[in-house]
Amino acid sequence: MVCESQTRQAAMSHRNRAMIQKVNRRSNFLKSSISHRKASSASYSF
Repeated sequence: MVCESQTRQAAMSHRNRAMIQKVNRRSNFLKSSISHRKASSASYSF
């Protein structure tokens, strides 16, 4: 019973870690695109 719950917990934590990495990657991509857009708009303003 204990081993089963531990393995299930490990699988859940692994899935959560994958989800967190996916979300972090998406937020980083959004941040970089927004900063890039700001930089391009600033260069256009000149």
